[in-house]
Amino acid sequence: MSTAPHHVLHVAKWYPNPKDVQHGIFVKKQIDALSVEQHTLAFVNEHFPPIHEPQLSLYGAQKMSWSVKLAAFIGTLSKAPYTIVHFHCFTPDLLPMAIYARQKGLKIAYTEHFSGYLPENLDRLSPIKNWTTRQFLKRVDIAFPISPILDSGLHTLYSSLPTQLVPNIVSDAPAVARKNEGTTAVKFLMVADIVFEIKRQDLVLKLFQNLPRMRAELHFIGGGPDQERLKDLASRAPNVYLHGRKSNEEVLEMLPEFDVHILYSAYESFGITTFEARKAGLWAITRASFGGSHWADEHCLMAENDEHLLTTMNDLLHGKRPSANSFHELSATEVGQQINSCYNEL
Repeated sequence: MSTAPHHVLHVAKWYPNPKDVQHGIFVKKQIDALSVEQHTLAFVNEHFPPIHEPQLSLYGAQKMSWSVKLAAFIGTLSKAPYTIVHFHCFTPDLLPMAIYARQKGLKIAYTEHFSGYLPENLDRLSPIKNWTTRQFLKRVDIAFPISPILDSGLHTLYSSLPTQLVPNIVSDAPAVARKNEGTTAVKFLMVADIVFEIKRQDLVLKLFQNLPRMRAELHFIGGGPDQERLKDLASRAPNVYLHGRKSNEEVLEMLPEFDVHILYSAYESFGITTFEARKAGLWAITRASFGGSHWADEHCLMAENDEHLLTTMNDLLHGKRPSANSFHELSATEVGQQINSCYNEL
């Protein structure tokens, strides 16, 4: 076990930036939870001038080549006595960085969130993504998949990968009194990127329209490629509301105003919003096949098919609001301690 202080370089492709403060907030939360000397080097698929701060180098990297990214990585490594490189979410352009880090004798940690590595999605990986991922995993000293099903997918790609299950960090919703807006309708909520093929807002909306109109409302938070299509569908129903894309802080502030959160995606590697909702004292409807269901409590209701989802929604029109759950194991303190402990083992 290592007892020397660690100096960690984090490398990320998802990170909050001037174009989108919500982008990769889950990565930032994990990095911020760690009690080590560290610096973050992030390349995000946006267009903005580089940002250099004492603990952050952030590049809008739409047109940055692999070689330029590698040069930035090598240059950053030269500025401090790093002992660990921690990659957050793999992309093929990170493989040369991993090879270089191994050649320099650095330990490699790796957190993965990508739903493309779920067992059911592996056959959709491109040949280059499949090959580069395997080559990358061979060089990883410890991997932190965020859910059991993601752990299974990574081990399918590389069976001898050393892993430690480390969930996403779930923040607390502020403790605020609910506003009385003169309605007794049960407010259902979906918080997700609006991508019908994956998140299935259109399907939930269709099922919702079977509920008594005066007894229920359906609210959507999020933006994405199918936002205009959802807007068109929602315009036909007076009890359906679109709130657009919000930052994580804004979502947390809004959550206590709702009664039931729905996450009914085709697949999810974790499902952070389910637990944000439960921490705010909402009912949550989700699916047992999601990664996050490993941590679910009795107020996370499982609906694996459309009929069961509609039945559950209808039942909650008469449900008493449940108590909140702290989910301590999903807190920044707990997750940070787990990763720090793994660093010490490297």
